[in-house]
Amino acid sequence: RLSSGQGINDLWVYSTNASQWVQAKASTSHRVLVSLSGSLDRSASQVPVAGRTQHQCVVVMSRMLCVGGYMFDGYDDLVEYDPIFNRWLLPSYANQLPFGLMGHRMVLVGDTVYVHGGIKAADRTFWDPPFASTPHRRPLCDPGWAAPDGNWMCFPCPDGYSAFAGSYECEQCAPGTYATSNQGACDP
Repeated sequence: RLSSGQGINDLWVYSTNASQWVQAKASTSHRVLVSLSGSLDRSASQVPVAGRTQHQCVVVMSRMLCVGGYMFDGYDDLVEYDPIFNRWLLPSYANQLPFGLMGHRMVLVGDTVYVHGGIKAADRTFWDPPFASTPHRRPLCDPGWAAPDGNWMCFPCPDGYSAFAGSYECEQCAPGTYATSNQGACDP
């Protein structure tokens, strides 16, 4: 993230031969007509890629497939990077995503991409990330959960700590009392 709070769209390439990082500057001059499957795809168009954070990428048939992440206008996109032609693409199947995610994990097994976990786009209403353009507000957490240290998501309090509904910090239980995680109050 930039100090301004915006996600960045830099792409860096590490050369194992030269042992150095080089920033890739994606070309924007041509259309690409081949999809990940290798078939002709006249609907795949070259796109500028928005800055983002908490997205995931995997390599499929020598192309980098990136899903989701947080951007100012949401996180429900899918883009391909073609390192051979140094281009970002918006493939024709990009609009077929049934979800928008950030903070998820993605792996390639054989010829199948698996996406697991994360925060769905529909859940955006429960939190407001610090780099959003809307006024900042922390979430109202359930009992036993808190949004510590400026986090914009609720986390469970560890054992021996408690938090009341809407708390920003977990508090250590007094001597002689105890709380298990997800519990709102310390009990004897």
